[in-house]
Amino acid sequence: MNILVWVVLGAFILIGIIVVAFVARIRQKTTDYRSFFLMGILWLPTGLILLLLKETTSVGTLFFMMGLLYMIIGLANRSRWGKQDEVSPATKKMMMTLTVVIAALFVLCLIVFTLYR
Repeated sequence: MNILVWVVLGAFILIGIIVVAFVARIRQKTTDYRSFFLMGILWLPTGLILLLLKETTSVGTLFFMMGLLYMIIGLANRSRWGKQDEVSPATKKMMMTLTVVIAALFVLCLIVFTLYR
């Protein structure tokens, strides 16, 4: 009985891999190098902050180097950046409000962390 479970599980995994391979082959998308650049912008300071922490120097180095690499790839292919979508004013206002709320919560967490440390 135990072997039958493993055989069925292996068959499902194999079928899943085949389906994913066929779907990926059918839907080939072009690379948006703007996303690479934006990931680099996010990963570079994250790596820098982690580098400044004494315990996580290897992780910080990894994030810093990946951020730098993504930024270089994005900038090198700037001519192939994807077209930026138009955003409605209501969506812009909602995103700005959400950004301010998240930033305020972050600052509040930093203050509480500093006070109770």
